[in-house]
Amino acid sequence: LLAVDRTRTAARACLVCHPCALLSTEGNENSFGGSQLLRLRSVAYFESSQGIPDDLPACQRYTRTLWDSIQPCSRAPRTIFGICLGLQLLFTTSYKDGVHHGLDFFPGEVVRFKDIPGLKVPHMGWNQLRVRRPAPPLAGMAADSSVYFVHSYYAAPKDETIIATETDYPTPFASAVWRDNVFATQFHPEKS
Repeated sequence: LLAVDRTRTAARACLVCHPCALLSTEGNENSFGGSQLLRLRSVAYFESSQGIPDDLPACQRYTRTLWDSIQPCSRAPRTIFGICLGLQLLFTTSYKDGVHHGLDFFPGEVVRFKDIPGLKVPHMGWNQLRVRRPAPPLAGMAADSSVYFVHSYYAAPKDETIIATETDYPTPFASAVWRDNVFATQFHPEKS
C-alpha cells in the first residue's frame, strides 16, 4: 500500500512509529512525487506508539517524519486527503491523552467533545453535513448528506474560512476542511 522512492526511509519510519497510520497514493504507486492523490488516513491515536529511541517525544518523532514525507507534496500540483485522524494531524495541537504537536498545516487545536448529559462520546454513527464552503471534492453531494463518524475529538480551526462542512454534535464542529490542494474529513467517506 505504501511505496515511495526517495522518502522510503521516512515513510517506513512513520509506519514503525505508528502502524495504524497509513500514507497511500493514487496515480503512480511507486512514489509520492508522481502521485495525484496522497491519502493520510487512520483510526487511531494522535500520539504515536513507542519504539524508536530518540530525544523527542514519540508524537513529535511521528509528526516530524510524516511531515518530512508529505511536505513536498503540499507544494506540488496534487491533492492531500486526510481522513479522521488524518484531518486532526493537519492541525497545530491535540489534547488527546496529553498535549501533542501536529503538522501545523492548519492553525488550530484538536479538542474533546464536552461532557454533556445524554451525549454519547465517542460520536459514532450517521450524522448530517452542512456545507459552509463548497469544496471541489464534495461537488455533486447533496447539501444535507449523512456520513459516518467515529471520534471523540474534533478540530477547532483558528481560521474558520478553511471549514468546508460542519456537523452538529450537539454544537457545530468542522467535519471537513479545505485549502488549496489539501482536503480532509473528520467523517469516514469510505464507510459513507
